[in-house]
Amino acid sequence: MTKRGAYSLTIVLVLASPLSCQERLVDEQTEELWKICTAVTSARVYDEQGNPVRMVHGPTGGNSLVCLCLTIDETLSGDYDEYFNDKTLEVCLQDATRLGYPEANDCAYWYEDGLWVRTIGGYPYEDDVRCEVPTSSGCSVQ
Repeated sequence: MTKRGAYSLTIVLVLASPLSCQERLVDEQTEELWKICTAVTSARVYDEQGNPVRMVHGPTGGNSLVCLCLTIDETLSGDYDEYFNDKTLEVCLQDATRLGYPEANDCAYWYEDGLWVRTIGGYPYEDDVRCEVPTSSGCSVQ
């Protein structure tokens, strides 16, 4: 790689990194933040014979959600897809363990399939669900 190519790659990596609260305040971000989520869906737990017992569900009985506050551009960029997939696998395994099936589940299958990335969207899957933009009183500078 040329020196110029390495420099360009460094700039891209720096610009692509998520901004901290302080950086967003300094830059006076004007884009609206939206609550973007994916849900733990389709995963099942299995009995000793390999028969499906039930769907994996969260503590309240519904699907567990993994959410971030992102701009539309950040959502569409795909930069957070890996985070959503990794975090949803973690939550799925926690939910399956809570149901008594720490190993007899198909969470890893849905992780590899990428289903949870394909279902990333606004929560609660309606328009106009905005996140509150942090204010200077919400950031701690040490």
